[in-house]
Order: sequence, then C-alpha cells, then structure tokens
Amino acid sequence: MTESAFLQLITDNVDLNEDTNMTWYVLERSGHIMLNFSSSTILQAHKKHITEVIPWLANELIKNEKILKASWCNDYQQHAVEMFYELSDLNGASSNSSNPCREFNISPVQGTSLFLLGLPSRNVNNCSDSALTSNEDCFCGKFCNVCSIDVMLNCQCPCSCHMSYDECDNSVTRLWTSLPCPGKWNS
Repeated sequence: MTESAFLQLITDNVDLNEDTNMTWYVLERSGHIMLNFSSSTILQAHKKHITEVIPWLANELIKNEKILKASWCNDYQQHAVEMFYELSDLNGASSNSSNPCREFNISPVQGTSLFLLGLPSRNVNNCSDSALTSNEDCFCGKFCNVCSIDVMLNCQCPCSCHMSYDECDNSVTRLWTSLPCPGKWNS
C-alpha cells in the first residue's frame, strides 16, 4: 500500500481538518503506536507501546474496558516467556470521564488490523499523558514485574520472564502456554 493510499484510508475514518481539538494516533493491534496523525510524526523507527507512552489509558483499556489483553508466548531460542498485548476485536470504545485529560475514543480502521485513537488536544487542555497516580502507571522493564497469569491485574510494558529450563537435560520443565513466539526479523 502506498503512503497516500494509507493516509486516505485513515482520513476516510476521521475528518482531521474538522476536528483540530483532537490528537489522533494510529495503533497496531499489538498496542504499539505507529503514527501520531496530528503532528504527522511517524513513530515507526522508535515504535513505542501505549503502556509506555500513555500509561493511564493502557490501564483503562486493560482493567476497565478489558480490550487490551495480555498473552504469553515461548521464545525457545532465548529461553524466555514473552508477554505481549493484543487489542481485542471491538466496534469501538470511549470514556465517559468528565475530565477532558482522561477522555478517549478508540475505533478500528475498517479493512485493516489498525485502530484509530482520539484524545482531546493535550496542549489545548493542558494534559499530561503521564500517570497522575500510582494505579495509573505501568511497570516498564526488559523483564516483567509480574510473571504469572495474574498479569491482567498489573499494567506493564511488553516484557519477558525466565523460562523454566533444565540445561542438563536440555528441556523446558514448565510452560505457561503452548504458543511459540513469532520469529524476529532484523530491519
């Protein structure tokens, strides 16, 4: 798909010229922010996850809306279990907050696996996307803070846990999931 076709696909979903009091992001199904549409800044080279960039919203989508779901996969090469997120199929979600800094609207981009996230203008409303309280924050580190199926009770950036592996027998001693992680490609 060409860049102009991609931009047309997005603008077919929202009138960016009419709604200048909104900040628009394009999210991948994984919860990674691909593009800040309002500033035309492509974040692809330093693609960041919503848990890192907008932790209060990640908490809302994980704990209250229950549409950002954590899953695990096995990375047998690294002897690790990796935690990742997926936005579940949805028709859309929005907040009913009276605080404009905590309002959001998220909807699927038809014909793709992308989502369009709208937030009231951060500048106009003098909003910070940082966590205001500890229960709005997400733990971000290479290794997970919580390595269990209780991961949905805690917001954390995509991370990994040590795989139970017996090097003497060259075998995995316990698996959380049967799902192998997809291969990683160098770009």
